[in-house]
Amino acid sequence: MAIKGQGVGAMMNMETSFTLSDADAGGTAMAWSAEVKILGPVGSMGQRVLQPIVNQQVQHVLAALDGQVQEAMGNSG
Repeated sequence: MAIKGQGVGAMMNMETSFTLSDADAGGTAMAWSAEVKILGPVGSMGQRVLQPIVNQQVQHVLAALDGQVQEAMGNSG
Protein backbone atom coordinates (compact mmCIF):
# COMPACT_ATOMS: atom_id res chain seq x y z
CA MET A 1 0.00 0.00 0.00
CA ALA A 2 1.41 3.40 -0.93
CA ILE A 3 0.26 6.62 0.73
CA LYS A 4 1.16 10.24 0.03
CA GLY A 5 0.09 13.18 2.14
CA GLN A 6 0.76 16.86 2.48
CA GLY A 7 0.08 19.33 5.24
CA VAL A 8 1.34 22.64 6.54
CA GLY A 9 5.12 22.35 6.57
CA ALA A 10 5.31 18.64 5.79
CA MET A 11 5.07 16.07 3.03
CA MET A 12 4.88 12.34 3.70
CA ASN A 13 5.34 9.25 1.58
CA MET A 14 4.70 5.83 3.09
CA GLU A 15 4.94 2.34 1.66
CA THR A 16 3.44 -0.41 3.78
CA SER A 17 3.41 -4.15 3.22
CA PHE A 18 1.36 -6.81 4.97
CA THR A 19 2.02 -10.56 5.11
CA LEU A 20 -0.78 -12.87 6.24
CA SER A 21 -0.15 -16.40 7.48
CA ASP A 22 -1.94 -19.12 9.43
CA ALA A 23 -1.71 -18.64 13.19
CA ASP A 24 -1.21 -21.52 15.61
CA ALA A 25 -4.56 -20.85 17.29
CA GLY A 26 -6.47 -21.28 14.03
CA GLY A 27 -6.65 -17.59 13.18
CA THR A 28 -4.61 -15.40 10.88
CA ALA A 29 -1.35 -13.72 11.83
CA MET A 30 -0.43 -10.45 10.17
CA ALA A 31 3.10 -9.08 9.97
CA TRP A 32 3.58 -5.59 8.59
CA SER A 33 6.35 -3.18 7.78
CA ALA A 34 6.35 0.44 6.71
CA GLU A 35 8.87 2.80 5.22
CA VAL A 36 7.97 6.41 5.96
CA LYS A 37 9.64 9.49 4.52
CA ILE A 38 8.73 12.88 5.99
CA LEU A 39 10.03 16.08 4.42
CA GLY A 40 9.88 19.64 5.66
CA PRO A 41 10.17 21.14 9.15
CA VAL A 42 8.23 18.24 10.71
CA GLY A 43 10.68 15.78 9.17
CA SER A 44 13.58 17.52 10.87
CA MET A 45 12.27 16.45 14.29
CA GLY A 46 13.92 13.09 13.83
CA GLN A 47 12.97 9.48 14.40
CA ARG A 48 13.12 9.67 18.20
CA VAL A 49 10.24 12.16 18.29
CA LEU A 50 8.22 10.80 15.38
CA GLN A 51 8.43 7.04 16.04
CA PRO A 52 5.94 6.98 18.96
CA ILE A 53 3.48 9.08 16.91
CA VAL A 54 3.79 6.76 13.92
CA ASN A 55 3.34 3.68 16.15
CA GLN A 56 0.21 5.18 17.70
CA GLN A 57 -1.30 6.00 14.31
CA VAL A 58 -0.55 2.51 12.98
CA GLN A 59 -2.27 0.99 16.02
CA HIS A 60 -5.35 3.15 15.35
CA VAL A 61 -5.47 1.97 11.73
CA LEU A 62 -5.04 -1.69 12.70
CA ALA A 63 -7.71 -1.42 15.41
CA ALA A 64 -10.14 0.09 12.89
CA LEU A 65 -9.32 -2.66 10.40
CA ASP A 66 -9.87 -5.31 13.07
CA GLY A 67 -13.21 -3.74 13.96
CA GLN A 68 -14.33 -3.87 10.34
CA VAL A 69 -13.23 -7.50 10.00
CA GLN A 70 -15.04 -8.47 13.20
CA GLU A 71 -18.18 -6.66 12.04
CA ALA A 72 -18.06 -8.39 8.65
CA MET A 73 -17.63 -11.77 10.33
CA GLY A 74 -20.63 -11.08 12.55
CA ASN A 75 -22.77 -10.09 9.58
CA SER A 76 -21.80 -13.16 7.54
CA GLY A 77 -22.62 -15.73 10.23
